[in-house]
Amino acid sequence: CWDDIKCGDNFNPKGEGATEIGIFNGETFLADFVLDGAPTISGSVTDGVDPIAGVRVDFDNAAGDHVGSAHTDENGYYRFEIPAAGEYLVYMQPWAVPSPFLPEVYPGNYCNIYLCDRTVEGTLLNVTASGIENIDFDLETGHTVSGTVLEEGAPNPIPGAQVCVHRTDYSWAGICGGTDESGNYTTWATTLTGTDFVAYAQADDQGYQRELWQEMPCNGNDCNYGLGTAFELGGTPADATGINFTLGGGATLSGTILAADYGPGPVGSGEARMRIFDSNEDFVAQANTDADGNWTIGGLEPGDYYLLAMPVFGDFIDELLDGTQCPRLSCDLTGKALTVTGGETVTGLDAVLDRGSRLTGWMTADGAA
Repeated sequence: CWDDIKCGDNFNPKGEGATEIGIFNGETFLADFVLDGAPTISGSVTDGVDPIAGVRVDFDNAAGDHVGSAHTDENGYYRFEIPAAGEYLVYMQPWAVPSPFLPEVYPGNYCNIYLCDRTVEGTLLNVTASGIENIDFDLETGHTVSGTVLEEGAPNPIPGAQVCVHRTDYSWAGICGGTDESGNYTTWATTLTGTDFVAYAQADDQGYQRELWQEMPCNGNDCNYGLGTAFELGGTPADATGINFTLGGGATLSGTILAADYGPGPVGSGEARMRIFDSNEDFVAQANTDADGNWTIGGLEPGDYYLLAMPVFGDFIDELLDGTQCPRLSCDLTGKALTVTGGETVTGLDAVLDRGSRLTGWMTADGAA
């Protein structure tokens, strides 16, 4: 604020202690400002010798709120302007570090944030108004999984597919990787070792069926990792290479979810979803609606499925496609299944949701007036 008063961005300079300016009879008052630079956190990321470009470095405040990120340049250097002086945690996310390097949290501790608590492994930096420099990282390397994802029956690559690694006990190994234009992938690095790793590839949004390595098609969240072919990480060699997939085309289902009392019209972008269950009533996949109420789910294997339209927000009632109200799949499902054959596309699977009743009231402490 004017008169060299430090103030926050709250559109209330008087409340921040700013000096008032008196202007009378058409006078012009020259109010000059000399702004101080915002405090910064800066440093470099190397492999111990050479710089590593393209690393995303993230910053949380002491409350655990994410305040922003910065990327390293060709010299491995990063610089980030923080909102204000205070305590900050500096760390990397596993997908934001080029393989085979391992993500770290300052002061240089390995931490895959999907498997570790960065607030425990890391140390808060006390950053003053003058900022802080030399918050450097020397990244070590870990083990990776690599291979290709191609179309079944053809050598065509599938760009944008994702491969993730689990263990045969169903736990996630915390690493995934995406395919490039040639269908090649390499996962993020890990320090985990063992002979019980399994991988699966997915490109549901492109209409391909998920597959466990090797050549074992599976449905959405219904993949049985215990049936996959296990491979080793951390042995000799330490990396797992040649974990290749050929994905076949699965069935694709699509339709709309509308609200009866909107005309009917779309419930709203992301405010309703279609959930799909298999013949055992186990959850398989789901998709949220777009702004027009449209949804699409692909990559399904042949079989019988129950489709349940439900709200994400609001007080609409879950319904099957025939209009049967079925909260949390609690209704009689006899004759309600949709039979899907391999590779087909089924459209027009539309639902119109009715609004349910509401109960309102007050809750008070026992004995309170």
